[in-house]
Amino acid sequence: MKLSLFYSVLLLSVLLLFTSCSSDDDTSEEEQGSSSIVASWILQNYFISNPADFNGDGEKTNDIMSELMCFEITLRMRENGTFTEIARSLIVQQDQNGNVISAQCGNLVELQGTWQLNNDRLEQYFSALDTTITSRVIIGPETLSRNSIGDNTSFNFGAVEQIFVRQ
Repeated sequence: MKLSLFYSVLLLSVLLLFTSCSSDDDTSEEEQGSSSIVASWILQNYFISNPADFNGDGEKTNDIMSELMCFEITLRMRENGTFTEIARSLIVQQDQNGNVISAQCGNLVELQGTWQLNNDRLEQYFSALDTTITSRVIIGPETLSRNSIGDNTSFNFGAVEQIFVRQ
């Protein structure tokens, strides 16, 4: 009986030793949180795969922000699974083939909804639009890259990549 009690205590001690100690390779909670999507983000770059001339200067580019200086997006992702996205609306005129003729920045629009992250897939449900948009994301300590899956069907932009920086 004393021997089985001894082994029970020894087994319990060993289990506690393995569960309470961490290796030097583990990242701290603060470091893990720094790569979290839960944060406020500001748009730094906006690229499209099909070049367009948004400012009418005759030169097409993939970099929307070099064409439209007023383009901006602020994204706030909350722990409770909700988000707020404030973006300047984009007013686009297209030809019959879907090519951009001209574009101008409109008013700031605030959209809210819920989000869910599954591996590298971000699903955002926009309440006011009653629509869900799924994108591929890469989250770093200071950046968030949000990429469209497939081509953008609303305009002839092709694939879209937005790069945000942590605010």
